[in-house]
Amino acid sequence: MKTHHALIFTAAMLAMPVMVVPAHAVDGADFLSKLETVQTAQSSQTFSYSGIEAGAGNTLVVRDFLLRPADGTATDDSFRQVAPVDLVVTNLRENANGSYDADSLSMPATEFANSDSSFGFGALVFSNIHVPAVPSNDSFEGLFHADEAHATGIDASYNGKTVLTVDRIDNQQIYDMDSQTVSFSWQAANLAFDLTPVDTLNPSLRERLQKLDLMAAKANLSSVGTWNLGSGELRLTSAKAEIDDVGAIETSADLMGFSMDTLGQLDDLTGLALPGKSDGAAAAQKQAQSLVLMQKFAVSSFSVQFTDASITDRLLEMLSAEQGQSKDALTAKLLNTLSGALGYFNSPPFAAMVNSAANAYLADPKSLEIKIQPPSATPIFSVFLTGLAAPQALPGMLGLSVAANQ
Repeated sequence: MKTHHALIFTAAMLAMPVMVVPAHAVDGADFLSKLETVQTAQSSQTFSYSGIEAGAGNTLVVRDFLLRPADGTATDDSFRQVAPVDLVVTNLRENANGSYDADSLSMPATEFANSDSSFGFGALVFSNIHVPAVPSNDSFEGLFHADEAHATGIDASYNGKTVLTVDRIDNQQIYDMDSQTVSFSWQAANLAFDLTPVDTLNPSLRERLQKLDLMAAKANLSSVGTWNLGSGELRLTSAKAEIDDVGAIETSADLMGFSMDTLGQLDDLTGLALPGKSDGAAAAQKQAQSLVLMQKFAVSSFSVQFTDASITDRLLEMLSAEQGQSKDALTAKLLNTLSGALGYFNSPPFAAMVNSAANAYLADPKSLEIKIQPPSATPIFSVFLTGLAAPQALPGMLGLSVAANQ
């Protein structure tokens, strides 16, 4: 999936207000043709069906709907829909510009599989969908989107044995036309995984996961934020994973540069042409464009916090047993190694802050937070270059702080 298409599908499947053609029987075949075109453009998937049945209130039943990889995109690992299902579209409406809106698009229980894995859901419903007349990367009106998406009864299997289940996944968006801002939220409830059936798991990793009692676990995931399509500000209020008997990790961020225009340019550049790797004027031009584009992505703030629920002590106990030393001796060794690594930054105040936080956390593991708060939005590429040329300047440049048990 292309760069900004991935963001759009996970963070902002939105409904656009457009002029509606006066009510009449809509052309189901035309709707499905346009849905297939945008589906292929946004996700490299296409589909087939055997027939269309029109019902009251512009309801369509699409018989034997079958998703598959678009021509030329399939690989041995590609997932394919196992059996056709009937797709239902309610209150379908054609707009004056040739696009379509509908109250809902729903699929019943559906399974997808490749050579050794499969996944499926009990039901999938999109609410207030929009299908463009012609796919376009320039605005949301040119994309498939929906106000809400809900999936229930999700599961995944490996070699016929279940490794993941999720009760439900819910995605909601609110789109403000005046401010060009998307407010989004996403939740995955009662996620449970079990790695026991995965026979390709590295034996050493399997042994360690067993010692940590992590071959199976339960979790809940969520994210909330806003995205301004014009300015490109992507504000992640919270992205959180809560894992039973492990802990909770929560991230927040304020990032710049994620405008539709910039993300479209990013899609147009297939890669950075590095000196010595490519020759010619075209490669030099691509490199220059890439460098300019990379400067547009910036960070205004970022934080990640881990709240422990016993995993730290269990990990220290496992490692100390493996190395044949006491837990206290291992902790001292880790702190000494950290102090040495901090010398790279050549910043005694920063080293003292990190060492203090590490000492406090390892002595009584409760929480650990790393935060970035630069004086102004800082290009991510500049951070990378500073890290190479003058690492001692990074803590001040980023307003970097580390704190424990707060």
